[in-house]
Amino acid sequence: MFGWKKDKRVHIVIKDHTIRYVVAAAHNPSRIEAYGEEFLQGDILQDGVIQNLRRFEMVLEDIVAKHQLKNAPLYFCVPDSSVILRHLSVPSEVEDEAIKGYLYQQLGESLHLPFDQPVFDFVKMSDDKREKEIFLVAYPQDKIEQMEESLTVANLKPKAADLSSLSVYRVYEQLSFTTEGEHLLIVEWNIDGISVTAFHEGVPQFSRQMKTTLDKKEWKMFTSDGEGHLHWTGDIQDLEGFVTDQIGEISRILDFYQFSVMKGNAAITRIVLAGDWAYGRTLHDQLAERVRVPVDTISLELLDLSLPDRYTDAVGLIYKT
Repeated sequence: MFGWKKDKRVHIVIKDHTIRYVVAAAHNPSRIEAYGEEFLQGDILQDGVIQNLRRFEMVLEDIVAKHQLKNAPLYFCVPDSSVILRHLSVPSEVEDEAIKGYLYQQLGESLHLPFDQPVFDFVKMSDDKREKEIFLVAYPQDKIEQMEESLTVANLKPKAADLSSLSVYRVYEQLSFTTEGEHLLIVEWNIDGISVTAFHEGVPQFSRQMKTTLDKKEWKMFTSDGEGHLHWTGDIQDLEGFVTDQIGEISRILDFYQFSVMKGNAAITRIVLAGDWAYGRTLHDQLAERVRVPVDTISLELLDLSLPDRYTDAVGLIYKT
C-alpha cells in the first residue's frame, strides 16, 4: 500500500568517519525530501574497509527506518581511499566494447594494481590509428561487493556506485561555472583524507588521494543549529602542521600536473575546494594565499538548497543517470 515512489531515490556518500544521505527525486534536487548524516564512531570503517559489519549495517538500517526507505533505489559514492585512477593506452584494434576484457587480460602483465580482483570502468579520451587513450577507474571487487551486500541487508537497492569527485563536478556543471578550455582541480578536503582530481573538458585527467595522519579519536561531535559538527580536540599544532603539509603537497601537485601530466602545455586554471573539513573558511584562505590560481568553493544556496555545503557530493549523485 505504501510503496516507494518510483521517481524518488536515496543518495549516500560513505566515508571512514561518516555516512551522509539525501533523499530526492532523480535529477531534481529541488524535490529533496530528507537529508542527514550519521557519524561513524570508532573503527567501523577504516581505509574504505568495513571493520565492524554489524554496526555498519545497523547505522544503515536506522537511516532506512527513520525515513521509511525500504526498497528504495540507491546511488552511492564509494570511499575514495581504495580507488585507483590511471591513464592507459590501449591498442587501436581493440574495439570499445572489448576494452574491459582487454584490461582484465593485462592484469599482472602491463597493468599492475594493488589488489588482485578489480572492478573496472573507464572513459575513452582519444583515439588514433595506433592507440586509444583511456582514463581507468579501478576498485577492489571484494570491497564493493561487501558494501553492496551491506546496503542490500539494510533493505536498499543499489543501482550505481560513483566517485565523489565526479559528483562534485556535476554540481559545478549545474552551476554553469565551467569555462571553455579550463583545467579545473577539485580538492575534496575531508576529515578522513584529501582527494585531488583534475578535470579538462569534463574528463578526469589526474587524481591523487592523501590519507589523513590525524588521530580520528581526537575529532569530537557537537550540535549547533540542529546540525552535527566535528571539532578537533587534539593538539592544535598537530592540526596546523597537517594543514600546512597538505597545502604544500597541493602546490606541488599543481606543478606536477603542468609539467608532467600536461608536458608543459597547460596548467590548472582554477581550484574548487569541497569536502567536510571542519574549518573550511580558514582552509580556503590558507590555500588561496599559497597557490597562484583562483580558489573557489561551491555554495548549495546557488541551487536554492538549504543544505550544508558538505552535502555537495551527495547532491551531485542526484544528477547521475
